[in-house]
Amino acid sequence: SNVAYGVSSYLRYEKDGIVKCVFIMGKSRLAPIKSKSLSIPRLELQAAVIASRMKLQIVNELSIKFHKIFLWSDSKTVLCYIYNEVATFPVYVIHRINEIRQNTAIDSWNYVNTKLNPTDDAIRQLNFTTITKAYIW
Repeated sequence: SNVAYGVSSYLRYEKDGIVKCVFIMGKSRLAPIKSKSLSIPRLELQAAVIASRMKLQIVNELSIKFHKIFLWSDSKTVLCYIYNEVATFPVYVIHRINEIRQNTAIDSWNYVNTKLNPTDDAIRQLNFTTITKAYIW
């Protein structure tokens, strides 16, 4: 949104034939006060940068051998930025794409529909009763 952006991390594991998913960590940031200076695609790109940094932190901190790491974004624009290796982009975008590519594998990025994205709840203005009744968190 033009108000904030966020990232969340989950660990999916299987033990004794039972699959479980647990929340590891989340982070949300307010958009700059001069929000007109950053478009929503640029804020979404910044969220992808935070996700790539969070991925590094989790891999470095947890003593777990990860079989596969998935990164999800509900922004098709950001995914096009990440996947496109031939187009030229503005300097702002290039710096962030380069960091994302250094921290993550390009093929680990996937699309998630906004309605199924639990992180979106972290950036919406929700009251307690709304959160407890209708949201994934």
